[in-house]
Amino acid sequence: MTALTRFVLRHKALVALFWVVVAAAGVMTISGTTHRMTNDFSMPGQAFKVDNQIASQYGNGGSQTPYLPVITVPAGQKVTDPAVAAATGRAFAALGRAIPDVRIADYATTHNPAFVTRDGRSTFALVYTAPMAGFGGRPSARWSSWRWSSPASWRCCRWSSAASRCWPRSWSSAGSPR
Repeated sequence: MTALTRFVLRHKALVALFWVVVAAAGVMTISGTTHRMTNDFSMPGQAFKVDNQIASQYGNGGSQTPYLPVITVPAGQKVTDPAVAAATGRAFAALGRAIPDVRIADYATTHNPAFVTRDGRSTFALVYTAPMAGFGGRPSARWSSWRWSSPASWRCCRWSSAASRCWPRSWSSAGSPR
């Protein structure tokens, strides 16, 4: 830093000339740049409009990242079998009863094969919770409801942008084996 200070103090005229050139370049280019500035603070694009429409229509979702609870059934079972699909639907519906203002999309409610993995043993749901105001975080204590409403042989995982966690059915809510 002392070397820069010495250079500036010894070459005052050169430094002053440099700043005059920078100021002149700014003045010459200002007419081409001021028309690009706006006072509109809205987000551009169709995606922003659709996100706002989803949030206003359903009260959640839109630009919010959903939770992704995943259920994997034992070998030999397929989540597309009617009885298994109904059971996964009941497990995911338990979230709707436990968490207020939640919206859930899964294979059982949509019958969309996009919710099923290629091997047919795992399925997931898109769980949109109500938007949180401030820095309070999202509801996590109520997630055990869907885990305990599934059969004991199923593996249940919860994925989010912040954290991921998997539980065999026999684990406690703290995440450690009983």
